[in-house]
Order: sequence, then structure tokens, then C-alpha cells
Amino acid sequence: DLEIIIQQTQRIADTTRTILHYSRKLPHDFSQTDVCEVIKHSVKVLEPRIKKCKVKIELNCLGRPAVIWGNPNQLEQVFCNLINNSLDFVQPELGEIRVVVQESMNGNRRKGYKILYQDNGPGIPPQYRDHVFSPFFTTKDSEKGTGLGLFITRNIISNHRGTIFLESGQTTGVRFVIELEAHHG
Repeated sequence: DLEIIIQQTQRIADTTRTILHYSRKLPHDFSQTDVCEVIKHSVKVLEPRIKKCKVKIELNCLGRPAVIWGNPNQLEQVFCNLINNSLDFVQPELGEIRVVVQESMNGNRRKGYKILYQDNGPGIPPQYRDHVFSPFFTTKDSEKGTGLGLFITRNIISNHRGTIFLESGQTTGVRFVIELEAHHG
């Protein structure tokens, strides 16, 4: 029995290393990518679940493309992760998700985009806020979550030379802020 436990523990450790390696070593096949189009496509991909949950999604984009140098598939995973997390927590028929894309300037005076992602769910309790981007951390039931969604999300945003953080001071719902540099090509 002990030998089986050791073998299974090693197998789990190997799987964990593989997942962490993949999430840290993302491919760099980038091109000009319109963030607003990626978000719209993410909503379309999840439309059946959104309709089933009867959740309202509001998307406020710029009147023109918000172009970055990025990978649309990786960014779609980011927004699908965020939306799926919200759908797991907001109340059916009362749930709302709002995504706003704004122009911004980073510390180096370079043009960029700030994406504000917010839902009206129960929020994240203060004792968990510092851990939401940690691998394998989840507040969901084991059948619903692996604790890798936000960890991978942060790694994808970092791979795009951007930042994502959970805004503090929210009493209800969550508000993530994503900052990405505009493409200057």
C-alpha cells in the first residue's frame, strides 16, 4: 500500500510540474490583436452558459480598435476564465458582469489600455484576497475548480508584458484591473 501511495504522489507531483511549466512558459506567437474583439469573442464562446445562468453582460469598448501585440487565443483564455469565475458566483437572473476598456498611459508615458472587469457577485473575502493568483488556490467546491484559472490568467497577462490585480476596497463583487501596452507598430 505504501508503494502505491508513493507512486501516486510522484505522479501527482509530475502532473503539477507539467502544468506549472506550461503556465509559465507560454508561447510568444504574437500579432496585432484588438482586445475588444477578443473580449467580444470570449462572450460569444460562453454565450450558452451566460444565457443558461441568465446573467447580463455589459461591454464598453472604445469607438476604435484597442490594438496590442498579443496572442488572441491566450487572451481569450483570460477573459473566459474571468467570466466563468463570475458565472460560478453571481446570482442567476440578478448577476451582472461589466467590462470596460479605456485608454491609459503607463509609467513610461506609453499609451496602453486599462480593462476594468467587474461583477456583482458576493466578492472575495479579505482573508483570501492575497491568494487569488496562487496556484491551486480556490474557494470553489473541488468539483468546480482546480485553483489554476487565475494563476494561469496572471501568467498570460505577464507574458503580454501587462499586469492584473484585484482592486481592493470592494465590498461586493470583484473588480480586476488589467493593464496592457498598446501596439506601436
